[in-house]
Amino acid sequence: MGYKKPIPVEINKIVIGKKYYTCSYSGTISVIILKIFKDTNSVLVKINSKKKESNPFVRHMNYIFDNPEMAKSAGRTWEHDERKRKKEQKKKQKEKGKRPQTSTPEEAAQQEQAPTFSKGDLVQLDNKTVGEIIEINEKNAVIALGGLMTTVKVERLSKISNSAAKKITQNRIPRPSSNYLENISQKRVDFKPEIDVRGLRGDEALMKVSEFIDTAVMLNMKDLRILHGTGTGALRQIIRDFLKTNPVVGSCGDEHVQMGGAGITVVKLDI
Repeated sequence: MGYKKPIPVEINKIVIGKKYYTCSYSGTISVIILKIFKDTNSVLVKINSKKKESNPFVRHMNYIFDNPEMAKSAGRTWEHDERKRKKEQKKKQKEKGKRPQTSTPEEAAQQEQAPTFSKGDLVQLDNKTVGEIIEINEKNAVIALGGLMTTVKVERLSKISNSAAKKITQNRIPRPSSNYLENISQKRVDFKPEIDVRGLRGDEALMKVSEFIDTAVMLNMKDLRILHGTGTGALRQIIRDFLKTNPVVGSCGDEHVQMGGAGITVVKLDI
């Protein structure tokens, strides 16, 4: 049989939370889709592994496949494109360093004061929302905002500390008013510290979990349980990845085996 050209998955057929395959320097790897970026024809993915944690990364749709054989066939092309991309990136950085200084003293002072951002930094947007940087380049950054991810301009960001992020999140709780004080006791009685997201898609589950945690913070409920089932483990991984980016989450892990084990995530809020 002759060479069969690898065919990537079409972006409109991608399913968030589903397993796909892509290329890497170590060979074919299995990944879970976290977010779709139709404007750049790319996706945010995370390695599908129970043994080790890894940070999410962006991969172009040209290298997302339904089966490992296709990903393996595309490996050489991906390596060539990746080396070319890194080479061009280094060239731009070198040219930027050699560029003559033509800016005014005022502009130079502004450049010196401009903050630098990296993956994993906690940041605050100009609308006071707190998030974590997942990917970043010179102009744009992919930010995890609670259960959602979005792309924003770098100039909209300001770096903040863990303690500041936690304080901002806690300050979202409404200040006591007459109506609030009248209703808070009933809300605490009605609140169930357990949520069931089994059968939901990844983005739907994250939205419900985000709202669940916001309500728990408002009611000062620290011990929570999230029922996601076992299945392939993809939904559990997506939920826990989100929980680790939330500054009010102190810890999360499996429930006791007798009470549900890996099918339930136990969450303790640090509030």
